[in-house]
Amino acid sequence: MARASPDEGREIVAGSHLLLHELAESLAVVDNYAAGALRWLKESAEDSGEPSNALTCVVNQARRAADVMRQLRALLDSGSSEWSQ
Repeated sequence: MARASPDEGREIVAGSHLLLHELAESLAVVDNYAAGALRWLKESAEDSGEPSNALTCVVNQARRAADVMRQLRALLDSGSSEWSQ
């Protein structure tokens, strides 16, 4: 199997950082909208519990995905091939 040159490796890491940044921005928007909707719903008399539970799941999963991306970014920065859970 052919190995990437150092320049190709740097380009892959840079492209990966760009992709992670774009995904993180999108997840931050999802997190903010869902958290805002959750706050609004909890303050209203219309909350039956189910919408709040669904929005809580959205917020939790967005934050979980953001954590995974932070770990991936750290892995790329370290140059290591070890993934920590």
